[in-house]
Amino acid sequence: MKLLSPVNSLESAQMQIDEGADEIYVGLMSEYYKNYSFSGRGQFGKFNPDENSFEKIVELAHAKEVEVSLAANTPLFSDSLAKDSKIEKEYLNQIEKGIKFGADNIIVGDVGLLYQLGKMDLPVNLHASSYFDTMNIEQALFLKELGANRVVMTYQSTIDEIEALCNLKEVEIEVFGYMGCSFFNGACNMIHDMGEKNTEKGKKIGIPCKGLYHVYSDEIGDKVVPYLDAELGCALCSIYRLNKMGVDVIKIAGRDRNSKMIKEITSLFRKAIDFSNTVDEEEYHKLVNENIYPWWERSWCSSNKCKYRNNRITRSYIGK
Repeated sequence: MKLLSPVNSLESAQMQIDEGADEIYVGLMSEYYKNYSFSGRGQFGKFNPDENSFEKIVELAHAKEVEVSLAANTPLFSDSLAKDSKIEKEYLNQIEKGIKFGADNIIVGDVGLLYQLGKMDLPVNLHASSYFDTMNIEQALFLKELGANRVVMTYQSTIDEIEALCNLKEVEIEVFGYMGCSFFNGACNMIHDMGEKNTEKGKKIGIPCKGLYHVYSDEIGDKVVPYLDAELGCALCSIYRLNKMGVDVIKIAGRDRNSKMIKEITSLFRKAIDFSNTVDEEEYHKLVNENIYPWWERSWCSSNKCKYRNNRITRSYIGK
């Protein structure tokens, strides 16, 4: 099982590699957009390195035998818009630049682009992004036919669905180990922070599903809670089982998060994966509990926000 960590700068790349990442994923700035980007993150932050930084990140990673995936996973728009604004041409230029600078893999989030790139015999692997919301064998096989050699499963996947895909042994399976979205990625109308800025005329919307809301009932009274937040943040308790069932890659989300915090998370997941390779399950859980941070316990463990385990959120999944 490999550990995949997010990177948004040369400094953060050094951090994640030093802490044991086997692969890193990173965006690439585009001059085509002012605020938006091809990488699933807005240009307004420091989330997408420029070409010079991207090339240095690749050089650093390859020197440490770490693979680099270019995040080029933002879905495109309608044919008429693409023809008018040359979005598709600019996107393909972005892919060419990534390959030129040495990217090993391209993360793709649009079915048409995956089909097109799959026919181009590129010298890189194609990874089907979480934007595809893959959770079943049929879709994984479809994406493989289009050219993907790795499929990123949706945040809302169950342990049984993951195991079924691992048993298929047709494509690499990547699952989220830390953070993600509350709802279906790429199909949610609550996605914001994709290039918005505070202005004199308006205010940045933020992310509604993470917002705090006043909720009232006769039983609980009036409380301020993140009512719409169905995110499960942590899969540490499931790493042992995921490893044994054959998951290829554990992914940490967070290109837009503080790199020093991500460094701690990479370090923790590196230990967890190594534990799962060397001890039995009982000893695994003991060692993980000895290594988790106090803030981790407060954020995830105390609220039972565990990925791939039985809790109030996973019990709400369709079919459960």
